[in-house]
Amino acid sequence: MARFFMKRICYGAGALFLCGCLLASEAVAPGWVELFDGRSLDGWAAPDMSFWSVRDGAITGSSTEPIASNHYLVWQRVKPADFELSLRFRIQGTARANSGVQFRSKVQPNGFVEGYQADIARYPEHCGVLYDETPGRGLLARRGQRLSIDETGQRVSASFADESALFKVVRLDDWNEYHIVARGSWVSARLNGSLVWQVVDRDTSRRADEAGVIALQLHSGPPMTIQFKDIRLRDLTPLHADRPNPFFAFCMDTHDSKKRSLAEQAALLSDLGYAGAGHLWFDSVAERLATLDAAGLRLFQIYLRVNVSPGAAEPYDPRLREILPLLRARDTMLAVLMSGGKPSDASLDERAVTILGEMADLANAHGVKLALYPHTGDWLERIDDAVRLARKTGRPNIGVMFNLCHFLKAEDEKNLQSAIELAGDHLFAVSINGSDSGEEIKAGKGHWIAPLDVGSFDQAMFLKLLRGKGYRGPVGLQCYGIPGDAFDHLAASIKQWRRLNKPQ
Repeated sequence: MARFFMKRICYGAGALFLCGCLLASEAVAPGWVELFDGRSLDGWAAPDMSFWSVRDGAITGSSTEPIASNHYLVWQRVKPADFELSLRFRIQGTARANSGVQFRSKVQPNGFVEGYQADIARYPEHCGVLYDETPGRGLLARRGQRLSIDETGQRVSASFADESALFKVVRLDDWNEYHIVARGSWVSARLNGSLVWQVVDRDTSRRADEAGVIALQLHSGPPMTIQFKDIRLRDLTPLHADRPNPFFAFCMDTHDSKKRSLAEQAALLSDLGYAGAGHLWFDSVAERLATLDAAGLRLFQIYLRVNVSPGAAEPYDPRLREILPLLRARDTMLAVLMSGGKPSDASLDERAVTILGEMADLANAHGVKLALYPHTGDWLERIDDAVRLARKTGRPNIGVMFNLCHFLKAEDEKNLQSAIELAGDHLFAVSINGSDSGEEIKAGKGHWIAPLDVGSFDQAMFLKLLRGKGYRGPVGLQCYGIPGDAFDHLAASIKQWRRLNKPQ
């Protein structure tokens, strides 16, 4: 009987559980492709095939005497970028036997394969970790670790589970299952159903989000045997269309007629193909993170308000200190709305800069960025207000967010290009939505916030402008105030997003 990988979604006590299960079936689940037929090495190649064979229905790499260098068996038919990869492995040999699964990797002229490796070993230092065979990279994430690597290569990590306890899920003399997910800059893996690492890698010198080969490794050293079977690949590119910008939704729950729980929201976003969500304010952040983690999604932003009024006793929610440790190594931004004064009143800049500096210091200790969020009617109303403040703070972890709906209502649509150019390197995030022209909105006659397929505003032009300026950051779907079942407008919007991102 063939087996296939599928997601099981279970609801109970408001929680969502996603688990990888190998279930008996007559065929591979829809969307999944077999990379190994169980009988031959068709589609696989290596510089020296003498180390590779099919034994007992499994791809087998073996050495009968010590070998001086690593050997790789490379899948020849596709180089995926965004995907899910599920396989089973069994490793036998000495206590130092080592292997791994390469992905998003490159084959060098000498046959060596450089790139990400989901590590396999009979010893705890390497089994279940994320390694990078690229010179200078090495060990990235240990078991039970989250890691965020910024554009300059700086790393911030946090533990989410006990490393030793996770090694106990490994069956050293039996079959184990790896499930690897790669989407844009985000990669994660489960080993025998347990999450072992999550990594956000935006290092521009490495460009680890690019497509690459899948390969199986036979490591140098003493004699050993590594076997692989049930190797299946699911291409996520048609489903998610996240390149070059991950697409997430926010405020999708504020007017949802179904009043979905956070777990149900995560399931809905995952099923539709969104990369994750934004979260309003500081209530239920831990639950939001848990449900998104379970669904394999990211929390892109948390929104909070700052009051710049000189009379404000607490300029921002004091729970910020409790929330920040939860965001460490997640690449989650704080989107900061600022009120307490007349729109664009620069006389309050000094107080605002002081408050933002304090928040930036707290956030920086956990690798968290602040994106200043212009909002119609607020003190921070315009994109030039946000850029002015970001420059005055001089903090590298403070940038700006461009919000299309608020720009069209508060500013002149003719200045769209100059606004994006003004934001420049300070542009951390962007939000979009279906809309009519700024002139119609100001006159009270047009759609202001609607599903992405509604309105006369030229979304294709806007995305072309952003990407022409080199923007590769996240794009959030603004859903505030859209009535009815959230499924309907979220489905319509992501369908339009795919159209907008379809290769020409």
